[in-house]
Amino acid sequence: MTAWQSLARHDLGLLNRVDSILARAAAEYAITISRLRHSRTLLVASDYAGQHAGSTHEVYSYLLTTPGAWASWDAARTVLRSRSRLGSRRFAYKKLADRLRQQALPHFLHAAGAFEALSVSLIVDKRLGSLFSNHGRLDLASPDFEPYRLWPQGSLERLLRVTHFLALLIAGVSSPSQDLVWFTDQDEIAANPERLTALTRAFALVSSHLLSHDLRNLRCGTTASDTGIRDIEDFASIPDLVAGALSELAATLRRSGITLSELIISVPSAVPGRCRTILEWLSDASLQLARVVILLEQPLDRGGVTLKRLRLHGMLGAV
Repeated sequence: MTAWQSLARHDLGLLNRVDSILARAAAEYAITISRLRHSRTLLVASDYAGQHAGSTHEVYSYLLTTPGAWASWDAARTVLRSRSRLGSRRFAYKKLADRLRQQALPHFLHAAGAFEALSVSLIVDKRLGSLFSNHGRLDLASPDFEPYRLWPQGSLERLLRVTHFLALLIAGVSSPSQDLVWFTDQDEIAANPERLTALTRAFALVSSHLLSHDLRNLRCGTTASDTGIRDIEDFASIPDLVAGALSELAATLRRSGITLSELIISVPSAVPGRCRTILEWLSDASLQLARVVILLEQPLDRGGVTLKRLRLHGMLGAV
């Protein structure tokens, strides 16, 4: 069996192109993906960035792992919290101005880098509009969207992106009758129990179309499900930090007139210190954490979408 279970379905359009990039990238991380596939349970955390007005791209970041790998990570992050005197502080990109978080960040990233998990992030150019309509906007009058008729256009678009991207990842690494436990950021698409239920139903519907096999159980929660010891919040903090840094990188380069390409030789000096720290870590080739970053962008000279795998090169090596 190949590392990545490619869908190879041209009827999926853009998702099929994302799938092709993931299939090529997965060859580098065959051992990690094999362990994901052979685990009884898949654990997923996801976080999103770039929804604010000043951003140029939205980022959808996912972290997939197993209960066995979680146990090792949990031990490391418990020691880190004790030594760093973090107390109840959560690691979040927007909160890195805090002095204790700044001091603990390199240690948190070091522990995350030893996590046997798969990190996949998709950077989506805001100029693209809807990824699910040829007209740039969703047709809310469509019967398909009847349960979401009262949702804002942007929120529904994000729900569709979040569920389709995750379903594609699960299709690529899962096996029949696995359990899936998914923790998502408690943002607008999961802001309350009703929206979380709608999100779970949407994911179940989308995954039923993309997966060639059945999962056993699906549980979806948010960081509000944390047990009080910051275990779930720390798990979700990894995609939070990655998404925040990639969003800031994309916006900084756009303002500087630099086009993102398949290769960034070094992290630009214009990015803030917190962003630089995370990007340098993300580019470290020695990490056990498997990392894939995919860019979806609008070409300057024509319509459509260009897709490319973004490879970060920094002081610590290349991802």
